[in-house]
Amino acid sequence: MLRAKLIVSVILSVIILANGLTVFTENGKNTVDNGVDFRTPYGTVQTNIK
Repeated sequence: MLRAKLIVSVILSVIILANGLTVFTENGKNTVDNGVDFRTPYGTVQTNIK
């Protein structure tokens, strides 16, 4: 059970990291007006940066 929690936390941290990288790249292009949609196995994560 502990191992499963570890795997889930690693997957979540990777998703968060990838999401941050996506936001960073989009921010470099100045196209964050509409926010960034990041698709994950748990659904679509929307990050709106104003």
